[in-house]
Amino acid sequence: ANAIGNLVHRLATEKSPECKDEDLEAFVSEVLRLDAPLQRNPRRVTEPITMGTTTLPPGAQVLLLLGAANTDPEVFPDPTSFQPGRLGPEDQGVTFGAGPHYCLGASLVKLEMREVARLLLRDFD
Repeated sequence: ANAIGNLVHRLATEKSPECKDEDLEAFVSEVLRLDAPLQRNPRRVTEPITMGTTTLPPGAQVLLLLGAANTDPEVFPDPTSFQPGRLGPEDQGVTFGAGPHYCLGASLVKLEMREVARLLLRDFD
């Protein structure tokens, strides 16, 4: 529900994409990067890790801020601007996690968002 709401907001406030698959894919990817439907995700440290001057022991809880990671200026130039097409197929930010924690529903969410965008653009453009 959050992803669809974020999509509708961006369709209303940004330059609308064409109804071509590649344009909708780029638009949806950028919505998901900037407006991640899940902003934070708790995890538990499994082995000691040092970040800066702090060492986290196994069992420590951490909170991953996915929305913040998707606006890291070292990864995304001009990170808070909405730029469909900036992400390649292999670079989708961390909206859906990564590795063994990658969201199993990511493909369904993207498909739903593309189809909602297609319907809204067709009916209201």
